[in-house]
Amino acid sequence: MDRQINWDDLKFLVALDTFGGLKKAADQLGYSHQTVARRMRSLEKELGVRLTDTSGQRWTLTQKGKDVLVVAQQMEQKAHEVLRLSNNEAEAYSGRVGISSVSWGMDLIVLPALKEIQSKYPDLSFDLITQDEMCSIEAGDVDLALRFTKTPPQDLIGNKIGSVRLGLYGTAANAELFKKTRYADITFIQMSHAPVHHDQWFALEDAPKRTMFVNDLQTMLLAVQHGLGVALLPTAVANNQEALVRMPAEPIVTQNSAWILRHQDNRTSNKVRAVAAEVGKIGKRILAAS
Repeated sequence: MDRQINWDDLKFLVALDTFGGLKKAADQLGYSHQTVARRMRSLEKELGVRLTDTSGQRWTLTQKGKDVLVVAQQMEQKAHEVLRLSNNEAEAYSGRVGISSVSWGMDLIVLPALKEIQSKYPDLSFDLITQDEMCSIEAGDVDLALRFTKTPPQDLIGNKIGSVRLGLYGTAANAELFKKTRYADITFIQMSHAPVHHDQWFALEDAPKRTMFVNDLQTMLLAVQHGLGVALLPTAVANNQEALVRMPAEPIVTQNSAWILRHQDNRTSNKVRAVAAEVGKIGKRILAAS
């Protein structure tokens, strides 16, 4: 007689690996840790193999558990694909559309686009996720993502809407100081996860003596506005800040491009395509003007 398993139990195995422990997995799934443990033991009994090793609250996957995990993750991905396909409304412009972007992209491009979209498609509603970590289109977290990158993932479709141009900005006082001493007496503020290398911006003899690292653009912008130093900022953002001036002798550089991306399963969704087109149109206009 063929063995049968409860496919729903596989999500507990995925959660154990994803969240790194029994209690965290239980919290994320909304079950007690006793229930998660019982479901894991049930899965092991159904499969006839040991999937985990336990030591107190610490659960680790055996090699067989890792093998089963790969298949379970593939099944989870396929389940997300089924949901996306079932949610595609080929001719409807109603329902919800999820959009993610870093904060300045949301403020500068997405929100102005939504004002236009709401007037055209009043039956659409939106879920906006603003964060500097990439939100997953692949997992179905959002329908669209405005991303700033050189090369977008190959499994997503979309359009490049423009180049992100960077200029060196500071307060008027720091601009005057920069003219006299350049980086000798001024702090250069930059992203901790994407530092500016000497050969990209500075001559070696002109490297900053003092640097400050931040982990998001909003903090960088505020630091420059408070007079803490100068920084390379997107011209589309900094040109709108009255307290900042651009160092006119310094070049404008292009780092990344802006892309509006969606999953291939949303290829036939008219509502997603309509929103993507409007965001792209607004984004092109704003980036070209900067």
